[in-house]
Amino acid sequence: MESQHTIIQEQELAQMIVEHKKFINSGGYGGDFELRVVEGQLEISYSKQGTEGKLFDIRNRIIPEGTVIEDAELSYGIFTGSICRGVTFKDLSLQGCLMNYADFEGSTFYQGYSSKLDFRFSNLRNCSFTDISLFDADFTHTNYLDAHFICIKKEYIKSVPFPPETHAQIIAGAKGFINSDVEVQKAKTDIINLLHDHIEEDEVFESIILVTDHGTSGGGVMEKVNGITQRSDKAKKIGDIFKSSDKTKQLYKSVPRGTRVKFTFEKSLLRVLPMDILDLIEGMKEFLGYGKITLSKTIDPAKRHFESIIEYNKQGDRLKWEAHTTEFFPEEKSSEKVPFRLYDDIISLYYCLDERVEQIHLEYKDNALTVKTFPPFPEYGLEEYEESYNLETIDPSDKTALVSLIESGHKGKIAHALSLAENHDEMKDFISSRYLPIASGRLNKEDAVFSDLSGGLLNKQDFRFLLSEQPGFTKIAKSFLSFSYCNDYQSKLMVDVIGAIVCKHIDLEELKRKARDLKDETKLIALFKRYCTAVRKGMKAECGIHPEGWYEHLITRLLKQKLEELRFDKTSFREANNALYFQGFEFYLGMMSPDHLTVDLFQSETIEFSEMYWMLKTLPHVRATDTEFALPESSLPFTR
Repeated sequence: MESQHTIIQEQELAQMIVEHKKFINSGGYGGDFELRVVEGQLEISYSKQGTEGKLFDIRNRIIPEGTVIEDAELSYGIFTGSICRGVTFKDLSLQGCLMNYADFEGSTFYQGYSSKLDFRFSNLRNCSFTDISLFDADFTHTNYLDAHFICIKKEYIKSVPFPPETHAQIIAGAKGFINSDVEVQKAKTDIINLLHDHIEEDEVFESIILVTDHGTSGGGVMEKVNGITQRSDKAKKIGDIFKSSDKTKQLYKSVPRGTRVKFTFEKSLLRVLPMDILDLIEGMKEFLGYGKITLSKTIDPAKRHFESIIEYNKQGDRLKWEAHTTEFFPEEKSSEKVPFRLYDDIISLYYCLDERVEQIHLEYKDNALTVKTFPPFPEYGLEEYEESYNLETIDPSDKTALVSLIESGHKGKIAHALSLAENHDEMKDFISSRYLPIASGRLNKEDAVFSDLSGGLLNKQDFRFLLSEQPGFTKIAKSFLSFSYCNDYQSKLMVDVIGAIVCKHIDLEELKRKARDLKDETKLIALFKRYCTAVRKGMKAECGIHPEGWYEHLITRLLKQKLEELRFDKTSFREANNALYFQGFEFYLGMMSPDHLTVDLFQSETIEFSEMYWMLKTLPHVRATDTEFALPESSLPFTR
């Protein structure tokens, strides 16, 4: 391939850049490319013409390895078919460039403005994209996952899916960027020089900010004396200088929303620490160990017993939280407000736990801080928090009482209800009939028994996910089912629950056998409708025991659907395709779509329909974008 390419020498490249800037500035900016294949050759035309200079076009040319192109205007340049291995592109304007069918292996794209880049079919192995705008860049048909994206807003890249990253992974990348990026090191040096004459050799100052969507909060500088941070006039002066520097933002620009960043100032040293979950907990422990309750109220740290239960509620982009806090004094306990110093920590905990935490329990006692969460996060050593509860004596034959406990999502209450039902035959049969199909699906265990219920029932997160009515997060709406942005667990949860509810009321194997013996579509549709009637009748019969619980709420929501659309957007669906009751889920799609159903697949793992697809009342129409889809084989003796 390289033998057919010619090398661009340094002087020629410099002149091409000069001519391109003239072209862009004289009317050549903002055009559109048209690509056509003529007699096996790719032809490219550009819709705008500058009155001076020449369009940058290096088709089938080579930029030598090690070349650095810096601070240049190359918007709408053509790199198609070029070889640019190991080239550094720094602080460039690359908007709208054609960079397709090219080889950029090992190259670096650093800072600059680069929206609407077209990288299609290019080699990006070991490329590094750092702190650069990639809005609407097209990475389809590239090995983009072999490249490195550092300090990049990947959500702006719409063309390809990226594996989801945890907050911890993003923080780890930010730490690496802060410790290695040349511009960040320069910023740190400039700030150290500004503060050098104001800090003595043995002095230490600290500041902790919270990065938000609109900037930062907090950030007051404190002086550290004998291991305790405190206000001082000198700390205020350090803070004023630090905040006034135009370099300050450079230190945390790689850090995601909801992250606390700790700055430590010494005479010739500035440390920048994006705080992960463990750093946060250690910082909270340190603060609680100071014994401060309010600005004017303190307690002996060795005797301090502090407890707080924090509940989160995310509404759209707005996070709300409420804390119930108690200080246990030697003679009494007192309800207090959570210390103001912990407010930003509480917000950051939510984001550090990937916006999945619902409750956090903090207890400081004997100079130690214990943190428990719901749901648990064992990867961080955070055990499950369960609210304390008192169970009144319950009649084991009281269906409503037992169902209320089972549908609470509370492990202790569920275990108590199951233990009561186990010794009551009639109630055991009822509980098994109501919930065991769902448990079987969740556990992928067709022969599940009563004792499996404890591990297969829905928890609070599960049923809140299924029944959410929050705009943008609704999964079961009147006219659609949405798997958009679902991970494997969430997709399988929806398929398990819906499929199990269907399969408990009809025998799908019987339906398929009967369908295979039919001779025309009219009789098939009539057969399908009879089974639909049986499912609806069975679902309605299950209501009336506990209407406030998730089970009947879910059935009511499902029965009200008039399904027109099944949505997939960057969806993981591999486990759902293999779900025990997947065909029951397929049946439901046919049952609840009155006239038509569109399956919209966008950059997702595809849904793999079974032979049940051809037996549905109305055949779904599939619209696939950047997703491979194939129809299943039909087992019917006629075509549809």
